Amino acid sequence: IVDRFKNILDKSINVMDLEGEIIASTNQDRIGTFHRGAQLCARSGEELIITQTNQMLYKGCRPGINLPIYDEGEVIGVVGITGEPEELKGYALLVKELVELIVAEDEKRRHAELKEDIARSFFYQLFNESHMMQEEVLQTRAHMARFEYEKDKKILVVDFDSQGKQLSETTGSFEKQKQKNKLMGYMRAKLQIGEHVIDLYEDEIILIVEANLDSTARMERLITDIEGHYGIKVRMYSSDICRELKMYGLEYKNTKRLLK
Repeated sequence: IVDRFKNILDKSINVMDLEGEIIASTNQDRIGTFHRGAQLCARSGEELIITQTNQMLYKGCRPGINLPIYDEGEVIGVVGITGEPEELKGYALLVKELVELIVAEDEKRRHAELKEDIARSFFYQLFNESHMMQEEVLQTRAHMARFEYEKDKKILVVDFDSQGKQLSETTGSFEKQKQKNKLMGYMRAKLQIGEHVIDLYEDEIILIVEANLDSTARMERLITDIEGHYGIKVRMYSSDICRELKMYGLEYKNTKRLLK
């Protein structure tokens, strides 16, 4: 929040926790110090204005405006803008709205990362340990990962040319992963609901698609689109139909052997 605001406002910004400790600030010397005004602001859930006149009542404070930060109806902290309150009044509501937007955005990102971690863990077990696990256990984990296991599906191992114009060997590993993410994003946009693009291993993309009559034609079109859009040579190796979750591990291994 502080890093983003110091590029927007030419003002001193502090962020305090519910006990009034300054946890982030444009003034590094104030981090870790106590801010009485923020503590009271967090408890009341209302704006607190500190002026030259009442400053002595608030330990560790300077003139400015302190605003509660709300997330899902609860106060989670306080943001303070240091300066003459009369000059800051026009910023107060804007700052409050933007801070809460940043918090909500971060919460959404973390929720998406958690869902992604759950799905990645499930698919790793599905491809590597499914033959050792009971179908009921796999079904429970599939439900948590929002994987529709009732439909017949196929595994596709995607082998792509890392020397294409987008994924050159001279590119660093971070850049290559970035380009791979673009490729995966493109594939996700082309797949149907309930189909998956999975990133478990560095040089491999795994697709799980519905095993219906048009799936082969759809994948052929996808390959043509990728080659035209990115200039990358792509091959897809298909498993047999997976009708039970226990079949995915064996079919994945068979498809890898086909690739080799």
